[in-house]
Amino acid sequence: MSKFNDFMLQWGEDKFLHFMAGAAGFAITGSWIVLGILAFGKELYDKYYATSGWSNKDAFATVLGGVTAFVSSFCWDLITNKLTFEVY
Repeated sequence: MSKFNDFMLQWGEDKFLHFMAGAAGFAITGSWIVLGILAFGKELYDKYYATSGWSNKDAFATVLGGVTAFVSSFCWDLITNKLTFEVY
């Protein structure tokens, strides 16, 4: 595996999947409300229907993924507004 994969998976596969779900959810919708529903809705499901129970770390990993997607989108918009691209 690459060093990036090793870095991202050092907290566990479950936290990585929560992070990626938050990043994908925010990147697709651009909504903080949807991100909150993803993070806390999944943990409410775990609390009442799954055996794993509530985990603040899982909710935090999901929100952190969404924040990372927001910052990445902001930086991308900043870069593309400063540079001119020509489509041929």
